[in-house]
Amino acid sequence: MNVEFLFPTPVWHEDVDVNVDALIAFSIDYMRPEKMNGGSYESMNLTGAQFRDSKCAVGSFVRQVEDKANEAFQDFGPLNTYAEMDHFWFISVPPGDRMALHTHPGAVLSGVVYLHVPEGDAGSLSVRRDATSSHLYHSLGAYTSCNRGDNQITWDSVSYAPVVNKMVLFPAWQPHSVSQNNTEQDRISVSFNFRVKEGVYPRTSRLWQ
Repeated sequence: MNVEFLFPTPVWHEDVDVNVDALIAFSIDYMRPEKMNGGSYESMNLTGAQFRDSKCAVGSFVRQVEDKANEAFQDFGPLNTYAEMDHFWFISVPPGDRMALHTHPGAVLSGVVYLHVPEGDAGSLSVRRDATSSHLYHSLGAYTSCNRGDNQITWDSVSYAPVVNKMVLFPAWQPHSVSQNNTEQDRISVSFNFRVKEGVYPRTSRLWQ
C-alpha cells in the first residue's frame, strides 16, 4: 500500500566554528545564581542585535548562527521574510541535573550550540512528538503489542548527543528536553531564539553565493 509521511518536523544540525573558550568566559558575568527549568543555571537573555556587528567572539557567534539559521529557514519557503536572532542565553547543567520538557513561545526557530561537553553521558537533547499524538499512539497500543521494532511512524522522540561546536536547530513550537548529565562536570551550551522579520536577509549575497 502507498504511504506518504506528511507534515514532517524538520531538525537541522551542523558543525559551527565558534570560540568556545571566549564564549564561556563571556558568560560568567551574566549567569543567574538560581537554578531554572528543572536543574540548569542560565544567564540573562542577551539580544542578537546588541552583538551582531561586534568583532568579538560573541559577534562572530551571532553572525555565524544567523547565517546557518537562515539557510534552514529557506526550507519553509518564506516570501519577503527572514529569521533574525531575537535573543540568546547561556546554560550550565550541573552533574545529576536535567532540563525539563518545554517549548519557546513567540519564536519561529530555536537551537543550541554546545560549548563544553564532559566525557561520558552528558545528557542528550530530545526533540519530542506533541503530547496529543503521543497519547493517541499509546492508547492504540502502538508502543506495545502493535510495535514490531524501530518504526518512524511511532517514534515518540529523537535524541541528539551533545558535541562541542555542534549546532542543533528546530521549530520553536516543538517540545524538547535534555536528559540527565551523568558526568562529574557541568555541560555548557548557548541557546537562542529566532523571530520572523520582514524584508531581505541582510547577508543574503554572502549566504547564497
